[in-house]
Amino acid sequence: MHFILAPKETEVRLSWYAAIKYCESLTTYGHTDWQLPNIYDLGQLSVEYPTEFLKDEYWSSTERWKDSPGAYFIHCGIDEPMLSCWKEKKLLVKAIRKLKCK
Repeated sequence: MHFILAPKETEVRLSWYAAIKYCESLTTYGHTDWQLPNIYDLGQLSVEYPTEFLKDEYWSSTERWKDSPGAYFIHCGIDEPMLSCWKEKKLLVKAIRKLKCK
């Protein structure tokens, strides 16, 4: 799967619930189909495009379990980047679009 990253100027610091809504309502580059990436895609993107990420914490859309009070995030710039925390914590948001290949 291929992705387009939203520009850095669209990054904001939000709670997990607000991050989901923010990505779903984002309009940039003339597109409205942005989403919060899952933990695996986010991890892959942070390795493939390190200059697109600050050395900070970014939310993923992946919950610890269904309806859990916690969700996973990555911390760019550390050895074990995949962590989880309470959804109320404010972390950075990096929206993505999935490219549809024919």
